[in-house]
Amino acid sequence: GGGGLYNQTAVMTVRNTTISGNSAVGFGGGFYNINSGGVSSTASLTNVTIFGNTAPSGSGIHSNSTSSSVTISNTVVYNNTCATLNTGTITSNGYNFLQTGNGCPSTGTGDLTTADAKLGPLALNGGKTKSHALLDLSPAIDQGLCPTLTADQRGKPRPVDLDDLTYPDASGGDTCDIGAFERQATDLTGQVGAWTLNTPTPIASTGITVTVTSGDPGTVTVLNRDEYPGGSFSANELQVVWTLTASASPFTADLEFCVPDDVTGITLRAWRWNESTFTWEDQ
Repeated sequence: GGGGLYNQTAVMTVRNTTISGNSAVGFGGGFYNINSGGVSSTASLTNVTIFGNTAPSGSGIHSNSTSSSVTISNTVVYNNTCATLNTGTITSNGYNFLQTGNGCPSTGTGDLTTADAKLGPLALNGGKTKSHALLDLSPAIDQGLCPTLTADQRGKPRPVDLDDLTYPDASGGDTCDIGAFERQATDLTGQVGAWTLNTPTPIASTGITVTVTSGDPGTVTVLNRDEYPGGSFSANELQVVWTLTASASPFTADLEFCVPDDVTGITLRAWRWNESTFTWEDQ
């Protein structure tokens, strides 16, 4: 057992950690906690994301045997299950996201049990290790309590209080996100779709060309259109549409803009397509 983590006859503390995509042939695909020889095994999981692990019993967390206990706090257990055996225990310390029907205890203050955590795929979302990003409208955003932590798995600040109309705060919480990933105001999960170049001279004389020098090139098109996303048309505006291909990892893209000597004062405006509201947003 213990495809991801294994704890036997020890006291284990796990914080700001993603346990994802592991498997075991018996117990605890993600985390297996078991005592031995009468010596207890105790584990505390805080701000952990446990996702997509597999095992015949307790694919997410399995606590086996007397004096074998696991406490979960501000933790996501999604797309896998919890199980106990021989009086082993799993206890909620509150503010966890637990998928409906996965066998995990949901009796703690602030615990959520819903069908979809809205997690992104395992990817390098910043920092040195992979994580599952909280996507737009994830029910885990701003629903936690993590008074002892000041950063997430990536080293990003936490807690971060996002727009209360979209992401209301949990009663008694501190606006921390549940799990290992803290959604930042700058984390954009929609598609970046266009840049508008505001030029001081007529379109016909600019002769602007665009070259992608690094990163994922996608498709770059320079257009003169009657309308651009998010606003009205101006005679001195040239739209550069950059359609990015899907990528599992972040990348840095450098663009070169070549313009005639008489063109000055170019301004870049970034626009993002919001897949939740189906609108363009000025970034």
